[in-house]
Parts: sequence; structure tokens; C-alpha cells
Amino acid sequence: MNSRDLHRIATDPQAYLRFRTTGETPRRHRAQSPLIDLLRQIPPYVRARMRGVQLDPSLGYRSAARFHTAEQLLRWLAPEEEMYEGDFWPGESHRDRRFRGPLTLEDLRPFVSDWPEWLDSTEATRIVR
Repeated sequence: MNSRDLHRIATDPQAYLRFRTTGETPRRHRAQSPLIDLLRQIPPYVRARMRGVQLDPSLGYRSAARFHTAEQLLRWLAPEEEMYEGDFWPGESHRDRRFRGPLTLEDLRPFVSDWPEWLDSTEATRIVR
């Protein structure tokens, strides 16, 4: 149990009740989708240079929302590394849960209006872990 768990227990009546009756700490999970996984592989300084990103059904989301940078998009899709069960964040309600398969930089490129040109080189495969 860490300080975030204690804060959750102290501020959420349902988490407090579960902890008091069963001794279980609040459950956490990691937000995941093919797009989130791809964006997490790209270093933050590169995500900040990808400007004018738009969501699309081919990326696994039922929305056409636009974001200033890919970093901003990632923070909308997954505000934190781990979230508690029952938490709501905007990106999750637009996710197509049936969408499977990995995404690549080539899949993302058509939806980024200001793509860093140096990402087209073979160096890009080294940058994206």
C-alpha cells in the first residue's frame, strides 16, 4: 500500500468500505490500447514535436478529436500510468474495445499534420523502442 492508496481510501467511501470489510486496497490497472502502447514507445521529446494529431477509427477510437501534440493526446488517453477501477477519463469512453492489433508509426502518420521529417529516416526505428 502506498500514499495514493491511502488517499483513495480516505476520500472514496466505497474504497474505505471495501478496505474495512475485506482488507483489500483499491485495485489499480494500466490503461491500454494499441494507440496508447504506440505513444508510450515514443520518447516524450518526439511526442512533443508531433503536432496537430487527430483521432480516427483506424487508430481504435470513435472520435475525430484533434490535439495540439501527441503528448497531449497521450495525456487524454491515459492521464496516469495506473488508474483506479471505477475512475473515468475522457479517452476511455471513445475507445473501440474491439480494435486489436499493433499500430506503427506509419499508421499514425496520416493523422499528424506536422510530422517531424527526421522520423522518416531509419533512425526512427531506433528511437521508437
